[in-house]
Amino acid sequence: MCSKGPVDVIENPGSILQWDDADRRLLAYPCADNKVYNIMAYVPNSAAGVIDESSWSGIGSKDNLVQAFSKFSPEVQQLVGGADDSLRVFALSDIEPLPAWTSGRTALLGDAAHILQPYAGQRAAMAIEDAVSIATMLSPGTRPADVPSRLKLYEKARINRINMVRDWSAKNRPGCVPMGSPGGWWFSSAVTKLNTWRVLAQTALFMQQTFGHNERENSSKLLQQAVVRRPSLNVTGQPYPIRRRSSLWAYIIRDGQTAGA
Repeated sequence: MCSKGPVDVIENPGSILQWDDADRRLLAYPCADNKVYNIMAYVPNSAAGVIDESSWSGIGSKDNLVQAFSKFSPEVQQLVGGADDSLRVFALSDIEPLPAWTSGRTALLGDAAHILQPYAGQRAAMAIEDAVSIATMLSPGTRPADVPSRLKLYEKARINRINMVRDWSAKNRPGCVPMGSPGGWWFSSAVTKLNTWRVLAQTALFMQQTFGHNERENSSKLLQQAVVRRPSLNVTGQPYPIRRRSSLWAYIIRDGQTAGA
């Protein structure tokens, strides 16, 4: 859904805002050069109303949305109250991981290979990294006979990282983040210092693992190791440069909130 026009609660138009309670979450972030705010509301099925689980474009009820967040802060109620009527609702479901992503010269990537819940915000990013891995494994000069084994290497290169993101997403779902009050911030004053530091440490680790990762480098290393064991793979040179970047993240606590630097 979208919220149009100025909303007082949004002081910094470039910010991503999030409010949590035990079983629901509201996430708001800017789109269209800060002219429109996209709002994602995660609520129990009972609060969403009737959902057609076969559709990605079911029509949502604004009344249900407002009611679902009626116990949140006035700022949150203002935000959901400013939403237009173009609401879309769909169910979030878990499926068992596939036993394999590749078969012969065919490979799946992205959601087709490993559907993830949205709570880590990494679904599109993982699909892009999958594509980088496949491009690395199938570099120019790859022989057709080597394609099946190269695709198996792609799956091997990606599986642990996908599992890491899946685990983090499960830890970050509504109800798993310690809260002080309905609709409060993650790091509200009511949260104990111990829980605050625990969440900070987990978040910092995930940020380091996520943004410090170089899939081109990871897949290239695995491919080179495979060549040492099996020289017939006949790896060509690296057609794409490896760009290294810092994996250091600093978190500064100010008035119970955090800022990444």
